[in-house]
Amino acid sequence: MALIEGGGIGTVRLLPRRIDGDVCWFATALTGVMCHGGIPLAIPDALLCSAGVNWGDRCNLRGRVRFLRDAGLDAAASRVHHARPLIVFVEELEGLAHQRSAEPITITPVALFANRDPDRGAHYKYTFVHCEAGLDAEIDSAVEWIEKYAAKYAGQVITNFDEQRPFLADAPLSYQRLVAKTYDRLIINKFSGPILVSHIDQVVHESVTTQYIGVVRMGHEINVGGSAIINIDAVLTNVSQTIGGSTGLDASQKSQLDALVESIKADLARLKESHADEAKAIAESLERAVASAAKPPQERKEGILRLSANGLKEAAALVAGVAPNIVKTAGLIAKFIMDLVKG
Repeated sequence: MALIEGGGIGTVRLLPRRIDGDVCWFATALTGVMCHGGIPLAIPDALLCSAGVNWGDRCNLRGRVRFLRDAGLDAAASRVHHARPLIVFVEELEGLAHQRSAEPITITPVALFANRDPDRGAHYKYTFVHCEAGLDAEIDSAVEWIEKYAAKYAGQVITNFDEQRPFLADAPLSYQRLVAKTYDRLIINKFSGPILVSHIDQVVHESVTTQYIGVVRMGHEINVGGSAIINIDAVLTNVSQTIGGSTGLDASQKSQLDALVESIKADLARLKESHADEAKAIAESLERAVASAAKPPQERKEGILRLSANGLKEAAALVAGVAPNIVKTAGLIAKFIMDLVKG
């Protein structure tokens, strides 16, 4: 119960994400052996490689304490109820000569499952299991145990715990389906009510409600924003997908453009609460600009590219006084687009 109400830190394995332009791994810093008892970390990949530190090694580290939302982990942040949703952005990392602990680090995969009782309809329970971190065979066994436990109650596994390996990826609310926006909205509604939104992971309700689900007490904190805010998230998701699926950009160009877009997305996420209309205008201009740039070279039109680049800069100028970073990044994206014309 504490693992669920505490937000799941240390009980899920996430893919690295680009934060402030750097690819970062998520980890926890432990003094014991239980992963969920550690301090959440974001470690830049370049720093991890240069430090020569392996997972499970003893080390000294130094960094800045920031909010989970700064790491793009809004969904995780919204589930932290009994602690501040903080994470340490590691800036210095040094391995120590001390030997690794003889005791293995323990992780605690947790899953939600639907218990389909023909007399009562579906109701939901959690199950968890302890296993050794870093061993694929152990994690395989954990998945098998979770599935058998759910089957014992004629249940269906609803969530999974690993974004790096495709365990239970077809579960209705798996991390893979949440990221791809293909999660089961009917199941979501059983928890939060029939809220009509495009992206449940961005919705926040004005009040705090409490439900009893199975034997687990869960608190829900959901904020409902205006349609403009929800629309922004849909547009920015489409922008990322457009870059990834582009046949007109090579791998290097995709990487460069993706880094710029991730930077402006992070700034827009902070801006949209106070300047929703301006953020929406910038997001839509960004979508048009990226769509033009992503086309095959033979289909690009110089006039359209120039128009979309200037449109993005003009939209960004709306927030020059409150978000200068957006203006700067928009200018870099516009330059990227105009360089395609020259190329």
